[in-house]
Amino acid sequence: MNYLATTSRLGVFAMLLAMPALAFAQTPGEHDTGDVQSAAYDDGAWGRDAGFTGTGFVFTGEQGLFAGNLLIGQSDTQVSGQAYANPQEFATLAAISSVVPPYTGFDQGFESEYDDSPEDPIGVSILQHTYSSSTAPNTTFVIYEYWITNNSGGELTDIYVGNFSDWDVLGAVDNQACYDAGSQLLYVWSEGGGSYFGVSVLSNTVSGWDADGSAGNPDDAGVWAAMTNGGGVCSAAVGDRRVTIGQGPYTIPDGESIHPSFCMVGGTDEADVIANALDCAAVVMVAIEPGPDGLPGTHNLSSIYPNPFNPQANFTLEVAEQQSVRIAVYDALGREVAMLFNGTLTAGPEHAFTFDGAGLPSGVYMVRATGEQFTDVRRVTLMK
Repeated sequence: MNYLATTSRLGVFAMLLAMPALAFAQTPGEHDTGDVQSAAYDDGAWGRDAGFTGTGFVFTGEQGLFAGNLLIGQSDTQVSGQAYANPQEFATLAAISSVVPPYTGFDQGFESEYDDSPEDPIGVSILQHTYSSSTAPNTTFVIYEYWITNNSGGELTDIYVGNFSDWDVLGAVDNQACYDAGSQLLYVWSEGGGSYFGVSVLSNTVSGWDADGSAGNPDDAGVWAAMTNGGGVCSAAVGDRRVTIGQGPYTIPDGESIHPSFCMVGGTDEADVIANALDCAAVVMVAIEPGPDGLPGTHNLSSIYPNPFNPQANFTLEVAEQQSVRIAVYDALGREVAMLFNGTLTAGPEHAFTFDGAGLPSGVYMVRATGEQFTDVRRVTLMK
């Protein structure tokens, strides 16, 4: 990893509804999969820089994103990350550089480092990796992975990590937003047609989301509530969708790190964007043995067998460390239809589980296993 000392700071600014007069030049890492074009920046911005200029997120030629940003929160008065009325920025520590993706078939990767030092910091530094692939079927999304390190001098508790995105699909006046639990995807579309766009959580359960954030520019309290509310309500009317999704809570001992991940994804319709988010989740799977980056793995979720099945399917899950794990099954509409396990798994041995579909109709189901260190998904077909 190449860490460069920075000698300049992007200006701290507060933005209301209007575009700012100044644009701040940065050199992004440009992702281009053929289906998706988007940029990675070195200050927490997604798709566009601090001046709200740049690539955004383009899916099959359609621009969907006005602005997006990483959020890291400690309380309703302290959230790092730019969300218009919440102007607390990140300071660049290492400029964008290329990195080799750890996932098979991925050929575009970028790395940068920044911290939350500009104002009232929580005391964390962030190593950011973004990955994409120009090889099908992984051309519809960009993966955002973070290593967030506690430099505060003491233990940090109740830390939440999220994404704030202002999507403008075919303009900003007739957008809707909703959430799919099976893929952990908060997505936006236009009543006038066009593509679907969204952000999914990959590394933890969703701690909260807000699909109807068009009443104003969210401050610390607004984005904190969205990241921690435990759920949300799909948008009730068309409008300018400014959406937030979060994961947590995390406890970070001094000097240690957490590893949250997100996926920015596009699709041709609702079913397609959900399927593409599930494909993204399936990529971010780390075996117990060390991965290509040399870091130890977290878990190993086996394939589900038989597949298709009737009426029972089996699988195993191995975890590297003892932890709380929840395993649930969702139907194609994202509704939870079965709870297979909710408790503590010990490290080491494979734990066996059975999905009994005797009382369910034929169809495609998602088995989602979520631990303190990982989230993993398997698709399985019940055929009666």
